[in-house]
Amino acid sequence: MRVGIYALYFFSFFPFVTLYNWGTDTQPYALMVSILILLGNRLRMDKKMIMLANVSVFAVFLMLIYGDFGFNSLRSLFNYLSVFFVSWATYTALNKTKGLNEKIIKIFINIWLLVASVQRFIKPDFMFSIVAGARTSSTRGVPSLTSEPSFYGYMIIFSFLFVLDFKEDRWVYMINLLIQLLFFAQSSVGVVYFLIYIGIIGVSYVFGINVRRLILVMGGIGLFYTVMWRMDVFQGTRIFAVLSRLFSDPRGLYYLDQSVRSRVNHIVNPINASLKTGFFPKGFAAAYQEFGYSRIMSGYGAAIYELGIVGIVLIMHIFRIIYSANGHVNRKYNALFVSIIMFSAIQLASPILGFYLGYCLFKNKEHCLAMASE
Repeated sequence: MRVGIYALYFFSFFPFVTLYNWGTDTQPYALMVSILILLGNRLRMDKKMIMLANVSVFAVFLMLIYGDFGFNSLRSLFNYLSVFFVSWATYTALNKTKGLNEKIIKIFINIWLLVASVQRFIKPDFMFSIVAGARTSSTRGVPSLTSEPSFYGYMIIFSFLFVLDFKEDRWVYMINLLIQLLFFAQSSVGVVYFLIYIGIIGVSYVFGINVRRLILVMGGIGLFYTVMWRMDVFQGTRIFAVLSRLFSDPRGLYYLDQSVRSRVNHIVNPINASLKTGFFPKGFAAAYQEFGYSRIMSGYGAAIYELGIVGIVLIMHIFRIIYSANGHVNRKYNALFVSIIMFSAIQLASPILGFYLGYCLFKNKEHCLAMASE
């Protein structure tokens, strides 16, 4: 059991590491380990997991009804199986170990930093041989142990949510992750995620009508602006070009940047098409026939298009799991934040999401037990 738990931690925080080419960036190892953990443990499912289980069963039946058994359809089904099984296995594992192992996550964060440092200063393709589809370019940051800098960026962001609850060295690891995001990943979408989170916290502070908080928020934004735009290290990079245009001409960014336009279309087109059909489930192969997408590059956009109204229920339930995670720092803001960023190119199959949901479920149970004992 303990070996399985360590493996679950590893494959959730290193979901792109592999020695075999499965044909995907995100690897299935976390899902496999999760199933093994659950087979070897009889811990009862938390009632908040029942909806995740129902969605995964619905996804299986949807595939059978539509008869979509191609590789891309199976990969889409993997999204809904993964978010359920990984979250349940994580909840089971954390109950077994009486909480999150901070030391392991700190080691993982430092490994990312070490690998990224070597890639940036010594050997750009360092460790690419064990990462599925590792790629970058001279104008982008490094991917560390992920497939590309943008994936490195969202792994950093999700790790930040765990670091919020660290009992020791919390600020050290917040700074560590921020350095990795800005100076190594240099992911424009990762920085946008960070700005969204700061914006959510900032708005809550401002509406508190607290002058001191308002000054702190504005000062933080000013400091961030100074670091991002006044340091020569960002000149000529993609992150500088994208974010500069984002602030100066967001509409122009959509028309001139093919990558940005593609990301936006992968969110807007599926949701718009689903809306027109009253959120009727379209299955896993329709996106290719309708838009030419082999896969919808939007976690929640894909859920709404493929599962229809059930996808909306799934999104609302994930929000509820995070929102109700009593004892988790900024749980309400985190619920809104995750709901926003999951419309971007973060797949539901990413095991870091399932691991985070399992952690939120455990935090709520831990809090309830603590309250009951008082």
